[in-house]
Formats: sequence, C-alpha cells, structure tokens
Amino acid sequence: MNLFLRSLLFSIFYQTYTLLFGPICLFICLISWPWMPFKMRFSLITSWVSVIMKALSFFCHIEFEIKGLENIPAKPCVIMSNHQSTWETLYSYLIFKPQATVLKRELLWIPIFGWALLLLRPIAINRSKKQQALKELMIKAPAAINNGFWYMVYPEGTRVSLGEQKEFASGSSLVACKHGFDVLPVAHNAGRCWPAHRFIKQPGKITLSIGPVFSSKGKKAKDLTKEVENWIRAEQNLING
Repeated sequence: MNLFLRSLLFSIFYQTYTLLFGPICLFICLISWPWMPFKMRFSLITSWVSVIMKALSFFCHIEFEIKGLENIPAKPCVIMSNHQSTWETLYSYLIFKPQATVLKRELLWIPIFGWALLLLRPIAINRSKKQQALKELMIKAPAAINNGFWYMVYPEGTRVSLGEQKEFASGSSLVACKHGFDVLPVAHNAGRCWPAHRFIKQPGKITLSIGPVFSSKGKKAKDLTKEVENWIRAEQNLING
C-alpha cells in the first residue's frame, strides 16, 4: 500500500471519528457539567487523542518513543517544546494532564473541534495584537499553573519544517521568571513522520524527549529562553542522529 493511500485512509478515519466522537463528547460534557469534575472531563475529551494515535500507527506505520518521563516534576510548571507538526500538539495531552495550552483564538471557532478545545480551558490569544497577548499570558498562565495546570507553549510560534529553526520567543520565560516557575524542555522530531503543511505521512519512529527542569530563579527571561532553546536544539540533533 503506497504512502498516499495510507495517509488518505488515516485522514478519512481522523475526520470521521472526530465528527462522530465530538458531538457525543460535547453532549456528555454539557449534560454532566454540574457534577463532572474538570479532570474527568479533560480525560474524556482527550481520550480522542489516544484513538487518533492508534490510527496513525495502524494506517501510517508510525511508532512513538517517549524518553525522560522521570524528569517530569511533581508540580506543574512551564513546558517549552519545539514545534514541527500537529502530532506534538495532540500527544502532549496524553502526557501532561491537565494542561493549559497557548493557541490561536481562531482555533476555537472551528465547529466541534474548537468547541471541545474550549472545554479544556486553553489560553487563547490574538496573535495579531502582540502586546495584548503578552498581557493576557502574564495573567492567565500563572493562574493556570497555580490551579494545577501544566502550561504548554511552543515558543517558535508556528510549525517549523524539519531541519529548519526559528528563534524562541521569551514571553513564557518572562512568566516563569516573574513568578518563580520552573521550565521543562521538550524536544522531538515529529516533522520527520508528520511534516508541517503536508498531507503525506512518512512511516518511521517519532521520538519525544523530556529534559531536566530549568530553574528560573535569578535569571532574566531572555537568558532562560536561550538555555532552554540550546538544550532543545542539542537534543534534536541527538534524536535525528
């Protein structure tokens, strides 16, 4: 079976399952809102991800390797990851529960998918208004962490093709430094199998590596960002061989 056909079958499953699961999940969440704890609602909605990952493996012959789970601290913190694909934005929900992810507010306007995202309490920002977005982050991100959420951010700001690099923004490091939060770096090579802005999925293995925690104490935001970025770049090189 060729790559196009495998990718097509996965895409059909992805869209069909989302259209079937989404309304049912939303209905259950709405009718049970008064008594369903948020963590239970989070697990219900993100169970969709588990099925999608199994379908990705089945149709496209993509395996996953997760390294460094022992580095995850007991308390939620800021998580910074490189951004190459849709894959990491989905899979991270299976590792860090619950999490508040920074995302474009336009994503919440997508029928079914966006509505489900809204129930997960993301930090939706207007990227066209950078100053306003930063002010919102400085308020919402600390509140999320203090309420037991992992704060997930992709400081490159957009998906970057495999082999390319985009400088990390320091907004989330500013949050960490101002409030004394640790930063957990995450590196991966998801773009190798699920390239950004491409339909064809390549068979192979996606490796995601979770690094050691970086303390923000006594550091400037730009310096902390550079430390984390350097670790992620070095780890990417190791993953890519």
